[in-house]
Amino acid sequence: MTNVTVIGPNGINDATFHVHATGCADIGKAKYRFCDDRDWTIDVSSVQELIEDLFSDFIGTGETQHDDGTLTTWEDYANEARIFPCVKF
Repeated sequence: MTNVTVIGPNGINDATFHVHATGCADIGKAKYRFCDDRDWTIDVSSVQELIEDLFSDFIGTGETQHDDGTLTTWEDYANEARIFPCVKF
């Protein structure tokens, strides 16, 4: 398991969530100061598990299905989380 800190949703244009290893010095940088009450720490073992945790309310629901009727999967949301190199799975 890898302990990560998820910051977001953060309003930063490159991703909805920024994910760092817990304890990473970057978490304290100025760009995250306004997100202090919106970060949380979880244990995950893979990118898939992380994305499924972040987007469980949306994945595979009729609300977010594709135009062809197929349901969304975790891969459809992977670009919504920027996982920094400090995170090691």
